[in-house]
Amino acid sequence: MRQINTVISAGLLAGLFDIIDAFVFFGARGANLMRIPQSIASGIIGDAAYSGGWMTFSIGLGLHFAMAVAMAFVFYLIAKMVPAVRQALTVSGLAYGLGVWAVMTYLVLPMSHFKGGQNPHFPPDLGPQLYNALFAHMVLVGLTIAWVMRGALKKA
Repeated sequence: MRQINTVISAGLLAGLFDIIDAFVFFGARGANLMRIPQSIASGIIGDAAYSGGWMTFSIGLGLHFAMAVAMAFVFYLIAKMVPAVRQALTVSGLAYGLGVWAVMTYLVLPMSHFKGGQNPHFPPDLGPQLYNALFAHMVLVGLTIAWVMRGALKKA
């Protein structure tokens, strides 16, 4: 039970860091902060998410945190099966975050109803948005998940 609580905590903390990063990064560029979680909700609802007010804002936040917990659970399963992941948690967390970014960018977003992710470029355009996305996924998501799970993985 303690291990599942750790997985959930790791996901929630990584999700919190990631959403704060999105609010700060896009807010500094003049984005309407309400639209950030609504963009997440638009992945399943489509453009109607942008006119849904606080309801679709809340749905987007719920989806964001659910995905972060799922990411933590996947990392936990991988780490339980692959001893090298547990032995090099920092490198593993950073690599996992890079993998999460790639899956989100090139698989999840194009399959969703979110119009901003339909046709991602490969290789991606270099610039602040890419650098921030890589930082957020590698450090704030991957590394956070790996480090929070340190204790739970010792018992795995």
